[in-house]
Amino acid sequence: MIRLIAQPSIFASVLNGTQHLNLFVFNDHIEIMKRTLKFSAVALLAVVVLWACGGAAGPKAAGESFLTAMAKGDIEGAKKFASKDSQGALEMMAGTSDAKKANPDKIEIGEVKEEGDKATLNYKENGTDKTLNLVKEDGAWKASYTKGAGDTGGLDDLGKGLEDAMDSATSTVDTLMPADGE
Repeated sequence: MIRLIAQPSIFASVLNGTQHLNLFVFNDHIEIMKRTLKFSAVALLAVVVLWACGGAAGPKAAGESFLTAMAKGDIEGAKKFASKDSQGALEMMAGTSDAKKANPDKIEIGEVKEEGDKATLNYKENGTDKTLNLVKEDGAWKASYTKGAGDTGGLDDLGKGLEDAMDSATSTVDTLMPADGE
């Protein structure tokens, strides 16, 4: 026994001899269902891709959020985007008036260079080029901040300045001290 599965109206019309017209309608229903299924699959794939990409902020978004919080003097807000190693520097900064001084007129976010679990974000603060280091901690990008490290000179300039001061002091002492034979 052969079983036909179809809508009752189509089956009845097949029996009445108008099978050609009703099979055409039946085929249209199948095409509509196929298109709907394809569209649903594409929409589901798009949602999954967007969810996967948007799950964790990239280094640029994390750096921008950190810098925005710092610009507002919101140290507690900046801590959310800072690495574990940066928390101490931010704690010290929160207790001083430096938090209020960190309110630049203008921050322009530049390009990000990402290398594995580390990245650098170039930005301008009031027209001065600066760099923010970022690290990936527990799958999320965090700003690696130490007080004074955001500018292009940072601790390197301090070390050079101290070295120059020591050289200058040594030469001054050498000119003031009499020679051994005198």
